[in-house]
Amino acid sequence: MIAVTVGAARVTALALALALALATGGCTGGGHGVGEHCDTISDCADGLQCFAGRCVPRCLHHIDCGDGYRCEGGQCRASAGIEGDPCSSELECGPGLTCRLRQTLSTPPGTCARHTTGGIPGAPCGVDADCRGGACALGHCVELCAAPSECQPRWACAAVPRLSDDATTLLGNFDACLPGTGSITFEIPLDPAVREPTVMLAVPSNAVALSAVLEVDDPFRRIGATLLESPLGRRLYELPVDRETYFRNRVRHQPSPGVSALQIPGSPDEPLAPGAYALSLGVFRDDGGPPSTGRRLRVTEKLGLGAALDLHFYFADLADHPCAATIGGELDAESAQASPGFQDVYLAELRSILSRALATGATTYEDVVGHPELASLSTDRAGELFALNTHDRGVAVFFVRSIAPAGVQLVVGGTPGVPLPGTRGSGVAISLDALCYRDWPTLARQTAHAVARHLGLFRNVEPDGGLDPIVDSPSTLDNLMHYSEFGGTSLSAGQVDVLRTSPALR
Repeated sequence: MIAVTVGAARVTALALALALALATGGCTGGGHGVGEHCDTISDCADGLQCFAGRCVPRCLHHIDCGDGYRCEGGQCRASAGIEGDPCSSELECGPGLTCRLRQTLSTPPGTCARHTTGGIPGAPCGVDADCRGGACALGHCVELCAAPSECQPRWACAAVPRLSDDATTLLGNFDACLPGTGSITFEIPLDPAVREPTVMLAVPSNAVALSAVLEVDDPFRRIGATLLESPLGRRLYELPVDRETYFRNRVRHQPSPGVSALQIPGSPDEPLAPGAYALSLGVFRDDGGPPSTGRRLRVTEKLGLGAALDLHFYFADLADHPCAATIGGELDAESAQASPGFQDVYLAELRSILSRALATGATTYEDVVGHPELASLSTDRAGELFALNTHDRGVAVFFVRSIAPAGVQLVVGGTPGVPLPGTRGSGVAISLDALCYRDWPTLARQTAHAVARHLGLFRNVEPDGGLDPIVDSPSTLDNLMHYSEFGGTSLSAGQVDVLRTSPALR
């Protein structure tokens, strides 16, 4: 989610700079020093400007000048816009004013209006009235812009789809400042009176990936998309009624019990497009009866390519494991950080495999406390374990004693998994029983395979012969995504592209 407070920074930047300069007694060259009175810039020493009657450091960016001012040639100048003037950017409106988005989009899209007490840019919102600047998009307050230089450093002036308050109608587009990298998460309200709602998923011009997470309050009912259309109206997905439909869909997705995720892109051949996707969703009961209306839809969008993947290791109760000799002793959150087998063999090999596509970032270690019943895991209860993940980025890897049915070495929360914490699809599980007859490098390959599926890669070949939607993925055993435990670690260029766009990366 957006976590910066843009408005506050613009208001206080000069004051902070002035305080720092005064504290250090900054004054260089001739003329008046920092904090001294001035009438024009010629009264101030080199490197200073005359602002509000005082000599202060010259500005480098608009954000240095505060509300209602813009930086031009190192000097803060008041914007000319007065209340009621049309505007395309926050910087066109004078002090005390904001460029408020018009209810009906036009050119220019905004009007200079007085600030309200609503949220500053980056604050969560549901409607425009929640925001001081009168513009709510992607679940957050935003500021209008007309050029990239008008946004704070490392942010983008992106085209943002304008939707109706119920997210069912596309009204047009406007330009607003968004982070140049990172992720943004927002929720789309669903009308409980509508059995199979259709909503629009707004995608700004700087987004590279989208994950739609669909949840239902009954974990024994399946929830999922029934239809997905691109911004140009092309059908990308329809509810699979047979195996052929599933593999024919340009976006692969399958309704699942409790929670399911739909991710674009799943292949470089179907990149995410700016605009608004139309998504229809449904809840299904295998035993008949009315479907639940207790549904939730959250969207995470990746803005710019990811740089690193955080790994979050969780350890169930593994005490007195029968293969402790191979494991290297008892394994938990504390001992794993000092274990030569875990650190120097398993984790080193896991990072080496993943480095074919991305860097690994932070690594955390936690014990699963209070859930001994999940240590020997049945696949139908894996969702209870994954819901214990508290991290909103990266992949949660849960180590358990064993997985039933016997012989299962890993369970994934979905392909793709959920890039959000606390759901039944928020992780992968690895069985330490595999070390009774395998070794740490083999377990690292299995973990890398599970992590890649969580990030959105499908098997390069399915046990029933179905093929990966990525056209350059070989169906050979040496590929990381082969279903065999004796598969390899190679990745195709297309597989690497998909991994790098995952919303789970930071």
